[in-house]
Amino acid sequence: MKISRNHKLLLIVLAVMPAYLISIALAQTPPNRVNARVTVEPAQVKPGEQAKIKITLEIADEAHVNSNAPRDPNLIPTIFTPNPTAGIIWGKPQYPTPTEVTEWYANDPLPVFQNGAVIEVPFTIDKTATGTLTIGGTLRAQACDHEQCYPLRKIPVSATLQITGESPPPTRNRKY
Repeated sequence: MKISRNHKLLLIVLAVMPAYLISIALAQTPPNRVNARVTVEPAQVKPGEQAKIKITLEIADEAHVNSNAPRDPNLIPTIFTPNPTAGIIWGKPQYPTPTEVTEWYANDPLPVFQNGAVIEVPFTIDKTATGTLTIGGTLRAQACDHEQCYPLRKIPVSATLQITGESPPPTRNRKY
């Protein structure tokens, strides 16, 4: 069977078109303007003890994310939601004090977090917990700069925690 020149050209176009369209889509995808790094302090704990995770925001130059309590209800707050984890009792996230920036698209200064801001989340290890646990959750953040806001990111964050030894002895109330 002989294929005409026009059919060959059509087959080549059809073969190349998906790669071309994908390259255009990738070129239009904005780079990540916000990411997060997680640490646990201390990295090893005993059952019954307390520790915390620290989520350090990594935000592009000239960008920011809204604080956890923006004044404008139309703005998306930065929020950490911990994953339920057997053996972990989560405390309330402690957000840093925001800085304020003035942008052309807002009437009032905006409370924001900038690069290096740290969210701390305390937790307690259950007295029966043992072994190694992976703890974490989801950080919701929307980066903005002087020109625009970028799509909301839901960033999964996690860290490994080593539970060592036995639980500490119970504290006794002493009467003096």
